[in-house]
Amino acid sequence: GDRMEIALELHSRWDLPSAMRIARAVEPYEPRWFEDPVRSDGVSALGEFAASTRIPTVAGENLGTFPAFRELIESTPVRIVMADPSYAGGISSVRRIANLAGLHLRSFTTHDASGPVNLAVGVQLGLHHENAIAQEVVRAYYNGWYREMVTGLPELAYGSFLPHDRTGHGVELMADVEGRADVSTQV
Repeated sequence: GDRMEIALELHSRWDLPSAMRIARAVEPYEPRWFEDPVRSDGVSALGEFAASTRIPTVAGENLGTFPAFRELIESTPVRIVMADPSYAGGISSVRRIANLAGLHLRSFTTHDASGPVNLAVGVQLGLHHENAIAQEVVRAYYNGWYREMVTGLPELAYGSFLPHDRTGHGVELMADVEGRADVSTQV
């Protein structure tokens, strides 16, 4: 039935003709979006893909500079801009990206696959931008290793992250993490 939305993550692994063929085949099922159908740094191909389908295209999770996002936003019909705080320069940079997307009437979302602090920062950014529509989360990480490393993860209830009353992003490293045998740290 239609009790849950399906979004297609294509992981930038397709060439343009293949991605367009996939899009045509699944459009009748009304997916929420096509995520990264082709590489985000292939702006021309990404724009051609986005223009070829009525389903929204989301892109940007692997981009790392504000100029790259500006080019994506200003020269393609991508409807949803996704930024990863740890790749895209942190909180200030992602705020600029979200604001630029909003100025161009594009939706915004943050990407998570980089750790619990990245998720918490993304949730806070999403809660404070009017054009934010979602927060990507890897449930296996959220319910698995994130909980083995930190306290104060954003609370997930009925498919939505809730605001918290802690200072900053709210996540704190567990006291015993640095001494654990299953953890390695790099300086």
